[in-house]
Amino acid sequence: MNNLDGWIIGNVREARAGGRLEQGIPFAIWQRQWDICDLSGNRARSRVIAENMSGLARRHPRYAVTDRLYNAKIHFYSGEYAKALELSQEALLLSRQDEDDPRLPDIYVQLSQSHQSLSNFEKALEYQAQAAGLYRSKGDQISLGNSLANSGLI
Repeated sequence: MNNLDGWIIGNVREARAGGRLEQGIPFAIWQRQWDICDLSGNRARSRVIAENMSGLARRHPRYAVTDRLYNAKIHFYSGEYAKALELSQEALLLSRQDEDDPRLPDIYVQLSQSHQSLSNFEKALEYQAQAAGLYRSKGDQISLGNSLANSGLI
């Protein structure tokens, strides 16, 4: 197996599930681009990637949770906190169809941030605690530390 094969199998859900690989490759590429743009603060490119994800999610509903989460972040970064909250709540509802959804802690963090920005501090703490609990149960010490620190800032 070469490096590309390993990356595809490691990052494209369809490759692991035996589904249609050609549907999963654009998603995996956009997801990695999103990660880079999000970390580097390239909000204009993040918005383009989120729009691409939305188009993909309309054709393939399995990407709807990530679509809602990415678009919630775009609206949050733009100061549109009510819309960010609405999209985060949609992501939460969709993710609950899969009890082991790995995005659930991130959704809780986004919900917390949106509530905090709307001055709903009790709800912000509640969601941050849920994220912390999931990070703790997964042994993700770095994310747990971030979540606890964010709770202190609320």
